[in-house]
Amino acid sequence: MNRHRQAILVHGYAVPAALAVLLLGVVFYVRSRVSEEMEKRELAREELRMVKAQVSLLEEFMGSGERRGNLTTWEELGREDFFHKFTQLIDRTLSELPGGSLRRTAMGQAPGGGAVTGPTNLPHSRIALTFEGYFQEMQTLLATFESEMPALMLESLDVTRGGNEASTTGGPYLIFRIVYLHWDGPPIRS
Repeated sequence: MNRHRQAILVHGYAVPAALAVLLLGVVFYVRSRVSEEMEKRELAREELRMVKAQVSLLEEFMGSGERRGNLTTWEELGREDFFHKFTQLIDRTLSELPGGSLRRTAMGQAPGGGAVTGPTNLPHSRIALTFEGYFQEMQTLLATFESEMPALMLESLDVTRGGNEASTTGGPYLIFRIVYLHWDGPPIRS
């Protein structure tokens, strides 16, 4: 084969064929990337549509009844000093109970780390309380905590038998050791 034919074959057929194959490869690559991006965007659009539907349901739920007012009230209560309010709540509830049926024997910072708060690293307080008294009165106190302080979470409750000597009624009493977890919430929205 002479040089002219060889040059014509290389430059006339081989190089254009290689460029065509390269161009087809680039087109297929770009097309696959575009279709992947379109699928991602379609999934994101569908997820956004679902989230918008959930938000509208939540808004409808919060708008019905007194829920939004309750949320606002809880946020306002969250602005108050927690320990002062907590102590006042205990004192007020104990004063409403029959005399000698329940008494606080200890209150302070809970030692060690909690099982719930360890992995989170969120701001919190752990409060250890000890009471002596009767079960029904303790239930009343715990129900008061839960209804008036929604940021409290009961971490542990240990109930043991006490004796007769500390009770004013002379009957057997129980010793309640409680650890509460209080999440220090984020700043309140204005």
